Amino acid sequence: MSKVIRSTALAFAAALLFTGCIEQPPTTTTPAPVLPAPGSCFESSNPNQADFLYLGPIDQRGNAMLVDSLDGTCSGGPFGGSADGAKRTWVHATSLEAATVVCDSLSAGATATNEVNSIYLGVPDDIWRCSILGV
Repeated sequence: MSKVIRSTALAFAAALLFTGCIEQPPTTTTPAPVLPAPGSCFESSNPNQADFLYLGPIDQRGNAMLVDSLDGTCSGGPFGGSADGAKRTWVHATSLEAATVVCDSLSAGATATNEVNSIYLGVPDDIWRCSILGV
């Protein structure tokens, strides 16, 4: 075997051995948020509170609506008879502070009021309702 081939083979073997000894940093990926599908209906934990219909998309004004049903079917019309009056805004954020930033970007001075899943059954974590008047 020639010196060039032997040197190349030894260098390759050493590189393979060496790379196996170096600890690689762990890879971290941020999981995609779990968001409700448009058209999803959510029942309140309060039996006398209207269902919420998620219209989508997330982080846009008027993307959810209260409806005149109390059983998780969203079978009624808009709560109070007016679609505009029944609409609400849902945003995705990991904290109240972060949700307030998103709400304020949609309507100056708006704040996040509560995590929606604290009232509505089955709403994914980190979905917040904004205090935007008119939607």
